[in-house]
Amino acid sequence: MRESYFIHSISQAHNAVGLAKPKHPLVSVVKTNEYKPSIDLRSVKAINNLYQITLKHIGCGNLLYGKNSYDYEEGTLVFTAPGQVTIWEAQMPSQSDADEGWTLAFHPDLIQKSNLANKIDTYFFFQYDVNEALHLSDDERKMLEEILDKIEKEYSQNLDRHSQSLIISNIELLLDYCIRFYDRQFYTRSNLNVDLVSRFENLLKGYYKTDKAIELGIPSVKYCALELNLSTN
Repeated sequence: MRESYFIHSISQAHNAVGLAKPKHPLVSVVKTNEYKPSIDLRSVKAINNLYQITLKHIGCGNLLYGKNSYDYEEGTLVFTAPGQVTIWEAQMPSQSDADEGWTLAFHPDLIQKSNLANKIDTYFFFQYDVNEALHLSDDERKMLEEILDKIEKEYSQNLDRHSQSLIISNIELLLDYCIRFYDRQFYTRSNLNVDLVSRFENLLKGYYKTDKAIELGIPSVKYCALELNLSTN
């Protein structure tokens, strides 16, 4: 493990991945295929002072974060908060990846004194103890990217007294949609688990209605796994 790398600002984050000076000092939307890392961040302990939401569309190795190691898959969304530590087990994505990933990064000062600052801690997916990343469908990814486009257009044009509140409102909207998508993920998982329990109950009923119980005794874990197309684990 190499020494820690600290990122305190949007400008430093841009510099780390080889991007030009940001258009706004407190918020940025960048596409992964624009990365040209100026330093090798592989296996570096990165300590970030930003909120970051990152979508990785194709595999690029594992990201160690909190209690978990995330293997990036298509449509995987990962959230990090200021002060948290991340470690890439593989090289940071480069332009050669030609993927469709992106990162929204914003400094805590952006949302200071806003309603979002008061509720940012309620978005549980920024916490270290989250057990899984968010996996987006194509439609969900499209919805988030439409919001990202609004954020990017807002800070790219001439700033006025409405700019900051509109940027913050769109960030909050994006986070609220992420809550919905997480609920969908858990709801779908719950339905699948209920279906599995039903299949298991039917398997046992069918087993004991035949002579298998007399011939083979209590069904083994291996037998049930094979019947349900699951691993014995």
